Amino acid sequence: MSTGINIKVRWGGRMSFIATDEDNHAVLMDTREKVGGDNAAFRPVDLMLASLGGCSAVDVINILKKQKQDIREFWIEINGVQTDEHPKYFTEINLEFVLRGKGIKEEFVERAIELSHNKYCSVGQTIEGKAKINNTYRIEEIE
Repeated sequence: MSTGINIKVRWGGRMSFIATDEDNHAVLMDTREKVGGDNAAFRPVDLMLASLGGCSAVDVINILKKQKQDIREFWIEINGVQTDEHPKYFTEINLEFVLRGKGIKEEFVERAIELSHNKYCSVGQTIEGKAKINNTYRIEEIE
């Protein structure tokens, strides 16, 4: 049986909130000024995209390290497309995985992204029913 994850979100004044986990890690959230915030931190919906990127990144790097791929730099560029009307949920999320290194095998990258998308990334699996997640990648050879 799996255990639950416990997060506390505490109001920090105006429209800022502080999320903490059981290990006391903290993330500050805020809103734009036009809705009463100070635009001082990530907006909650942006954190969802960041969470998807982080979850996918952990999977992909973990898989590629096990395959002894020489990755020197890695990042994911994420774009979320929302509806115009409230609740303005994401209909599509595009992730471009960028890998820089030496001799990185394309088939390994494709498989790592596929495994993350279809099997390992719990954030992606949670979102997938509502938003279509598209994955692309770019490999850049460096010395």
